[in-house]
Amino acid sequence: SLTEEKSRLQRGLAKVSQKLEDNDTESSRKVEMLQNELACTREGFDVMKHKENQLMSELETIKANHAESVAYATQQEDEFRTKLWEAQSAKLAAEKELGEKKV
Repeated sequence: SLTEEKSRLQRGLAKVSQKLEDNDTESSRKVEMLQNELACTREGFDVMKHKENQLMSELETIKANHAESVAYATQQEDEFRTKLWEAQSAKLAAEKELGEKKV
């Protein structure tokens, strides 16, 4: 009968409507989940970028300190060599003077 057919179609339409609503809810849930994951990924990236910047800054400080230490060590070595040269020159002069006095 026509009433039964109408009733059957209405039940079918209700099922389809419910299925669409369920799919929409599931899709919305998935979109929200993906947006949350993306936000976490961005936050993680920002944290890692900040850490990278910190490490690069520390590396630059270490390089600068190393260069300063090398420069200081080189200066100390130069001063030592100068003093050594002066001492050797004084020793040679003293030996020469002693040699001349013995003659």
